[in-house]
Amino acid sequence: MINKNKNIRDIVIVGAGPAGCSAAYFLAKLGLDVLLLDSKKFPRSKPCGDGIGPRAVKILHQMKLGSWLKENNFYRIDMMRIISSSSRFIISETSGYDFPFPYGYVIRRDIFDEQLVRHAVAAGAELRENFHVTSYLKQDGRITGITSGCQGEKIEILARLV
Repeated sequence: MINKNKNIRDIVIVGAGPAGCSAAYFLAKLGLDVLLLDSKKFPRSKPCGDGIGPRAVKILHQMKLGSWLKENNFYRIDMMRIISSSSRFIISETSGYDFPFPYGYVIRRDIFDEQLVRHAVAAGAELRENFHVTSYLKQDGRITGITSGCQGEKIEILARLV
């Protein structure tokens, strides 16, 4: 038997990685009803993406996380050298660019993602973990919500923006 549990939200964000959490934070701060969904439970391990560049550092400061960066003494990146298997290399320096923060950091993704999730929730977003989106709802060519099916129960969540 399918039980339809309908919810209506302002915003539904699928994926609570750095982009999803940042969007949830800023939208919740504007007073919108934000639902943040992720298929995993936090903290979660993710073996990639530990490098945070200057543009991301700027956004973290806009999210009021600058003191968190300093307090945790994360490894700071001022220059990066990439060497290919053919011994060609690229050197990337942040100096010489007009960045408000001409450096980046290396932060383990499980630590980084959990901090961003907690920050988005503190700003007013609601987080649902272990939530698997099975399809998108469409009306007049526009995505209007998501569905999730779990153990015979169908959940539909409608939103102004997905």
